[in-house]
Amino acid sequence: MDTVRRRIQAMRGKVEVASLPGEGCLFSIRIPMTLAILDALLVRAGKGLYLLPLVHIRRFFRWEDLDDVTDKPIDLSEWFGGEPTESGSSEGVQIDSPGSMVRLRFDENLGKREAVIQGLGPILSRLEGVNGAAILGDGRVALALDVPLLAKEWSRFRPAEAAT
Repeated sequence: MDTVRRRIQAMRGKVEVASLPGEGCLFSIRIPMTLAILDALLVRAGKGLYLLPLVHIRRFFRWEDLDDVTDKPIDLSEWFGGEPTESGSSEGVQIDSPGSMVRLRFDENLGKREAVIQGLGPILSRLEGVNGAAILGDGRVALALDVPLLAKEWSRFRPAEAAT
C-alpha cells in the first residue's frame, strides 16, 4: 500500500484511508484532472473534434427528424468559432444539466471512446466550456467539453431558446 501511495503522490494525487473496527476499510484515490479517464462520445463539428461525457447525454437525434425545433441547439462548430453546421446534415444530442435541457448539434458521431483527459495550459484554460483535451490514437486532438458549464453559458447567452 505504501508503494501505491508514493506513486499516486508522485502524480500529485492523494490516497485516503478510512476504517471502522469490525466494518472494514474505505480507500479513496484522487488523481489530478490531467490523468482523468472519460467515457465520452467523440463527435466532429466542422473541423473540430469534441468529447461529450456520456453521463450527460439523454437522447440522440438527427436534425431533420425533429418535429419540435423550438429550442435552438448549440451548434458546436459555430460555438467554437467555425462555420455553422448545415441544417440538413447534422446530428445531435440532448443533454440535461441542473436546471436546463440543451441540444448540441454536430456534423458526425464518431462513436464512444474512453479518453485520457489532459489539462489545458494556462493560455487555453480560458476556453469557455472546455475541461481539457485528449490526444487520439491517430494523433489528432479532441477537446473535452464541460457540458454543465456549456449549458449554463448557453442559457445565459440565449435564455429563451435554452429553457425547457
